[in-house]
Amino acid sequence: MLAGSAALVALGVWLVGLFGVPQHIPSEDPLWYSAAIGWLSIVMGAFGWLNVVRIFEPREQLRIDQNGIKWVRWSSRTIPWSEIVHVSTNQIPRIGRWGKFVVLHLRNPQKFPGRGLLGLLSGPNRAFAGGHIHLDFVATNRSADEALAAIAYFSKASGVRG
Repeated sequence: MLAGSAALVALGVWLVGLFGVPQHIPSEDPLWYSAAIGWLSIVMGAFGWLNVVRIFEPREQLRIDQNGIKWVRWSSRTIPWSEIVHVSTNQIPRIGRWGKFVVLHLRNPQKFPGRGLLGLLSGPNRAFAGGHIHLDFVATNRSADEALAAIAYFSKASGVRG
Protein backbone atom coordinates (compact mmCIF):
# COMPACT_ATOMS: atom_id res chain seq x y z
CA MET A 1 0.00 0.00 0.00
CA LEU A 2 2.86 2.34 0.84
CA ALA A 3 4.60 1.74 -2.50
CA GLY A 4 1.33 2.21 -4.40
CA SER A 5 0.62 5.46 -2.57
CA ALA A 6 4.10 6.77 -3.29
CA ALA A 7 3.73 5.80 -6.97
CA LEU A 8 0.40 7.65 -7.21
CA VAL A 9 1.89 10.79 -5.68
CA ALA A 10 4.95 10.57 -7.98
CA LEU A 11 2.70 10.13 -11.03
CA GLY A 12 0.61 13.11 -9.97
CA VAL A 13 3.63 15.33 -9.36
CA TRP A 14 4.99 14.39 -12.79
CA LEU A 15 1.67 15.01 -14.58
CA VAL A 16 1.01 18.32 -12.84
CA GLY A 17 4.56 19.50 -13.44
CA LEU A 18 5.43 20.49 -9.90
CA PHE A 19 9.11 19.79 -10.66
CA GLY A 20 9.21 20.63 -14.34
CA VAL A 21 6.99 21.00 -17.36
CA PRO A 22 3.39 19.71 -17.04
CA GLN A 23 2.89 16.50 -18.96
CA HIS A 24 0.18 15.89 -21.51
CA ILE A 25 -1.43 12.47 -21.77
CA PRO A 26 -1.21 11.51 -25.47
CA SER A 27 -4.78 11.82 -26.64
CA GLU A 28 -7.16 14.41 -27.98
CA ASP A 29 -7.92 15.62 -24.47
CA PRO A 30 -6.82 19.10 -23.41
CA LEU A 31 -3.94 19.76 -20.99
CA TRP A 32 -6.35 20.34 -18.09
CA TYR A 33 -7.29 16.65 -18.31
CA SER A 34 -3.72 15.63 -17.49
CA ALA A 35 -3.60 18.14 -14.65
CA ALA A 36 -6.88 16.84 -13.21
CA ILE A 37 -5.60 13.26 -13.31
CA GLY A 38 -2.34 14.44 -11.73
CA TRP A 39 -4.05 16.21 -8.82
CA LEU A 40 -6.42 13.27 -8.31
CA SER A 41 -3.40 10.94 -8.17
CA ILE A 42 -1.74 13.15 -5.55
CA VAL A 43 -4.90 13.23 -3.40
CA MET A 44 -5.53 9.49 -3.66
CA GLY A 45 -1.88 8.73 -2.91
CA ALA A 46 -2.03 10.96 0.15
CA PHE A 47 -5.16 9.15 1.40
CA GLY A 48 -3.38 5.83 0.95
CA TRP A 49 -0.38 7.15 2.88
CA LEU A 50 -2.66 8.30 5.73
CA ASN A 51 -4.20 4.82 5.94
CA VAL A 52 -0.74 3.27 6.19
CA VAL A 53 0.12 5.67 9.01
CA ARG A 54 -3.15 4.77 10.80
CA ILE A 55 -2.26 1.08 10.71
CA PHE A 56 0.71 1.75 12.98
CA GLU A 57 -1.01 4.25 15.26
CA PRO A 58 -1.07 2.74 18.76
CA ARG A 59 -4.25 4.38 20.08
CA GLU A 60 -7.60 2.69 19.93
CA GLN A 61 -9.57 3.62 16.80
CA LEU A 62 -13.01 2.18 17.55
CA ARG A 63 -14.66 1.03 20.76
CA ILE A 64 -18.03 -0.69 20.93
CA ASP A 65 -19.08 -1.47 24.49
CA GLN A 66 -21.94 -1.19 26.98
CA ASN A 67 -21.67 2.64 26.90
CA GLY A 68 -22.07 3.00 23.14
CA ILE A 69 -19.78 3.56 20.17
CA LYS A 70 -16.65 5.70 20.13
CA TRP A 71 -14.85 6.21 16.83
CA VAL A 72 -11.88 8.52 17.36
CA ARG A 73 -11.75 9.52 13.70
CA TRP A 74 -15.23 11.02 14.10
CA SER A 75 -15.24 12.40 17.64
CA SER A 76 -13.53 12.10 21.00
CA ARG A 77 -16.94 11.43 22.60
CA THR A 78 -18.74 8.11 22.95
CA ILE A 79 -22.15 8.04 21.27
CA PRO A 80 -24.48 6.42 23.81
CA TRP A 81 -26.86 3.68 22.73
CA SER A 82 -29.79 5.96 23.60
CA GLU A 83 -28.72 8.26 20.73
CA ILE A 84 -28.45 5.49 18.11
CA VAL A 85 -31.87 4.75 16.62
CA HIS A 86 -30.85 2.43 13.80
CA VAL A 87 -27.78 0.64 12.44
CA SER A 88 -27.46 -0.39 8.80
CA THR A 89 -24.72 -1.29 6.34
CA ASN A 90 -23.53 -0.01 3.02
CA GLN A 91 -21.28 -1.83 0.57
CA ILE A 92 -19.01 -0.52 -2.17
CA PRO A 93 -18.75 -3.37 -4.70
CA ARG A 94 -15.45 -5.00 -5.66
CA ILE A 95 -13.40 -3.59 -2.77
CA GLY A 96 -13.55 -6.61 -0.49
CA ARG A 97 -13.82 -6.39 3.27
CA TRP A 98 -12.82 -2.71 3.31
CA GLY A 99 -15.78 -1.76 1.14
CA LYS A 100 -18.36 -2.53 3.81
CA PHE A 101 -19.44 0.30 6.11
CA VAL A 102 -21.53 0.29 9.25
CA VAL A 103 -23.93 3.24 9.13
CA LEU A 104 -25.20 4.82 12.36
CA HIS A 105 -28.52 6.67 12.31
CA LEU A 106 -28.66 9.09 15.24
CA ARG A 107 -31.54 10.59 17.20
CA ASN A 108 -29.79 13.98 17.54
CA PRO A 109 -26.90 14.10 15.05
CA GLN A 110 -26.12 17.73 15.91
CA LYS A 111 -24.93 16.55 19.35
CA PHE A 112 -22.13 14.54 17.69
CA PRO A 113 -20.58 16.63 14.92
CA GLY A 114 -17.75 15.06 13.00
CA ARG A 115 -14.30 16.56 12.99
CA GLY A 116 -11.73 16.95 10.27
CA LEU A 117 -12.20 15.54 6.80
CA LEU A 118 -14.86 13.07 7.93
CA GLY A 119 -16.94 15.92 9.33
CA LEU A 120 -16.62 17.83 6.06
CA LEU A 121 -17.66 14.79 4.03
CA SER A 122 -20.60 13.88 6.26
CA GLY A 123 -23.12 15.69 4.03
CA PRO A 124 -22.18 13.83 0.83
CA ASN A 125 -22.02 10.57 2.81
CA ARG A 126 -25.56 11.14 4.07
CA ALA A 127 -26.75 11.84 0.54
CA PHE A 128 -25.00 8.72 -0.76
CA ALA A 129 -25.95 6.16 1.87
CA GLY A 130 -28.27 7.77 4.40
CA GLY A 131 -27.50 7.68 8.06
CA HIS A 132 -25.23 10.04 9.91
CA ILE A 133 -21.94 8.28 10.62
CA HIS A 134 -20.30 5.77 8.29
CA LEU A 135 -17.80 3.61 10.16
CA ASP A 136 -15.07 2.26 7.91
CA PHE A 137 -12.61 -0.47 8.84
CA VAL A 138 -9.63 0.44 6.68
CA ALA A 139 -6.43 0.30 8.73
CA THR A 140 -8.05 -1.73 11.50
CA ASN A 141 -7.65 -5.34 12.52
CA ARG A 142 -11.42 -5.89 12.60
CA SER A 143 -14.17 -6.14 10.00
CA ALA A 144 -17.61 -4.61 9.60
CA ASP A 145 -19.15 -8.00 10.39
CA GLU A 146 -17.28 -8.16 13.71
CA ALA A 147 -18.45 -4.64 14.53
CA LEU A 148 -22.05 -5.59 13.69
CA ALA A 149 -21.80 -8.59 16.02
CA ALA A 150 -20.52 -6.35 18.83
CA ILE A 151 -23.26 -3.81 18.15
CA ALA A 152 -25.90 -6.54 18.26
CA TYR A 153 -24.49 -7.82 21.56
CA PHE A 154 -24.18 -4.47 23.36
CA SER A 155 -27.22 -2.71 21.94
CA LYS A 156 -29.87 -5.32 22.81
CA ALA A 157 -30.77 -3.70 26.11
CA SER A 158 -31.04 -0.26 24.52
CA GLY A 159 -33.57 -1.12 21.80
CA VAL A 160 -31.43 -0.08 18.84
CA ARG A 161 -32.78 -1.45 15.56
CA GLY A 162 -30.17 -3.16 13.44
